[in-house]
Amino acid sequence: MLYYSTFSVQPSALGSYDWKVRWDWDVFQRCLGVAFLSLMAYWTLNSSPLAWMGLWASPLLLQLWLTVALALAVLKSAARLKPEGRSVLITGCDTGFGLILAKHLHSLGFQVFAGCLLKNLGGPGAKELEALDPGRVHVLQLDVTKDEDWKEALQYVTKVRHGKD
Repeated sequence: MLYYSTFSVQPSALGSYDWKVRWDWDVFQRCLGVAFLSLMAYWTLNSSPLAWMGLWASPLLLQLWLTVALALAVLKSAARLKPEGRSVLITGCDTGFGLILAKHLHSLGFQVFAGCLLKNLGGPGAKELEALDPGRVHVLQLDVTKDEDWKEALQYVTKVRHGKD
């Protein structure tokens, strides 16, 4: 189960991020880890020789530390990069993880340059990506072992991103 809560902040203060507080297993585990480590540090400080000398950690300090640490743990998962004006180059988009990642980042709003080994041979992954929005998905013939393919990909990406030849 995934829960969301959104809030807005001044864009100049935090850059081009969307802030969307979420609560799922990842955030729960992060908070659980922070709480466990905080309690272990509190217990260690209070059972060490420093505590016998009067340098112990108070419960108020633990509560303050836990509050700040848990807030930072939740906020860390809330920052999301805005995709507007951002591009990604993904290799291995013929099948598997590369294809799934290209489709997912396209659905989030990124401009995707998808490198496919079998584009010129009519590979099914390349055809599937070409059927998506042609303005935001660009399928490239890219064999990562060939320098010439990388040079052509760089020229194409530069041309599309910056309008240069």
